[in-house]
Amino acid sequence: MTHHDALVARLEADPQLTGRVFELGMVPSPAPSFYVVVSSSLGDWTQHRATGLKTAVRSDHTLYGVGLNAAQARWVGGRIVTQLKDYRLTVTGRNVFPPHPWESRPAQIDKDGPITLPFVTVAFGIYSEPA
Repeated sequence: MTHHDALVARLEADPQLTGRVFELGMVPSPAPSFYVVVSSSLGDWTQHRATGLKTAVRSDHTLYGVGLNAAQARWVGGRIVTQLKDYRLTVTGRNVFPPHPWESRPAQIDKDGPITLPFVTVAFGIYSEPA
């Protein structure tokens, strides 16, 4: 399991978001009235220490809370924060630290689809070391 997989599993565990968490570009049509879009990257690197090599992983995540209006989009963004803020994801063989740093953006309007949809952006990084 990767940081991304653990993140999606944590969001899907929220009864109000179950079945409403999608990969970037994978939102079904018709879309639910509100949902989360997840976009993740993963970077591996090795650090030299006096005790030997240690492989640390830092992944960056951008999540979009989408709703039919700005208030609903903010509500979805709040669910994202509620599920993940200060929470240590579970990844086998890794000591995962809580998401940090957090950044969020005010509601914006997506005009690219068949209907205009408000969304909020929540971005953060997840860092882990071998357990």
